Order: sequence, then C-alpha cells, then structure tokens
Amino acid sequence: DKVDLFDLKRNILLTVTNGENHLKIHNVRSSSCSETIPLENHCEQISFTPSAQYVFLLLKPRILTMFRLNDRRQLARLFVYDFVTTMIAND
Repeated sequence: DKVDLFDLKRNILLTVTNGENHLKIHNVRSSSCSETIPLENHCEQISFTPSAQYVFLLLKPRILTMFRLNDRRQLARLFVYDFVTTMIAND
C-alpha cells in the first residue's frame, strides 16, 4: 500500500493516506490494522507523544487536532495562525 505520512512508536504504526482522509492504527507486534480514524481534510503532519497514547495531526487549512489512541477520541481542535514546519510532541 502507498501512504503519505507515517510515524512509529512503541510498536504502534500510524499511517495516513490523504486520498482516503483517514488515519490507520497498526499494531506492529500482531501485524494487524486495528482501527481507523476519519479525518475531515488532507493531513500535512503527524506526531506521536513518546508514550504513544496521543497523536497530533496538522490538517489543512492549518488545523491542529489531538486524538487519544486507546479510544480514538478527538480531544482538541485548534486553528494555527502561522505555518508549521515541524512538530515534536512530548508527554
């Protein structure tokens, strides 16, 4: 499969395919895709927290979203007023 973005931490692989506008959560140990999170628009950046409990996504047009991965719940949605070139998430 072709993906546009990915991030890997603690045996969890997140992949984003922008043509489909969703985030897939893969368990590397079991080699399975457990869940998907629908996205409202094209994803430009993705960043995990070191604990792999939360993920931050930058969606077009400059909307920062935060999801908790164990229940796939969106916890935050913020408009970013300037361009974002990199993201680093911490706990």
